[in-house]
Amino acid sequence: MGQVLTPVPGLASTTAAGLARRLAEGQWVAVETGLGDVHATALDLLDRVAPDRAAALSAEVTIDMDTTDVEVYGRLKQVAFNHQGQRVGRPHVALWAECSVALAADLGDGRDDPRASSADLLGRALATLPTSATAGRVRVRADAGYFAGQLARACLFTGVEFAIGARRTAPLWRILDGVAADGWTDAVDMTDG
Repeated sequence: MGQVLTPVPGLASTTAAGLARRLAEGQWVAVETGLGDVHATALDLLDRVAPDRAAALSAEVTIDMDTTDVEVYGRLKQVAFNHQGQRVGRPHVALWAECSVALAADLGDGRDDPRASSADLLGRALATLPTSATAGRVRVRADAGYFAGQLARACLFTGVEFAIGARRTAPLWRILDGVAADGWTDAVDMTDG
C-alpha cells in the first residue's frame, strides 16, 4: 500500500494501432464521445482556476487534420503497402491544436485516401469540442492529403474557416495562370514578409 504513483509512458504507435483495430465502429464512437466529455470537463475545471486561459482556448480553436504513414513489420499485420512499397497503417487524426489533444481519428491501411472520409472526420471532431469552444472562432488546417471539395464544403456549411494545402501540380498551375493579376485578395490577418 501507499505506492508512489509514477507516469506510464505512452503506447508505441504500432501497439496503439494494433489495439485500436480490436474496437468495433460503435466502440470508436463511444471513445470519441468520451473524449469530448473529458475535454468539456477539463475546460470547465480550467475555467475555475484560470478563467482567462479557458476563455482564450474557447475564443479561437484550430482543428489540425493530418495523416501519416506508420511503417510496421510482419506479414500478418492488417495493413497494406503504400505507394513507396512500405507496409503501413495510416491514421487520420483531427487534433485541437491549441490543446494538443485528439478530437477524432480513423485508422486505415496504406492505401486509404484521407479525402474520402475527411468531411466525416471533421464532423466528428466538431461534435467532440466543448460547447464553449464551438461558440468562438473555429478554423481547420489540413495538409495537401485532404485537398478535396467535400472537406471545403463541409467547412463552409458549418461556418468553419479553413486552409487546405494543395500539391503544386501542372493542372493547378494552369488554373492559377488563368487568374488575372487583380483577381487576388490579400490573405486575412497576414503581414507581408
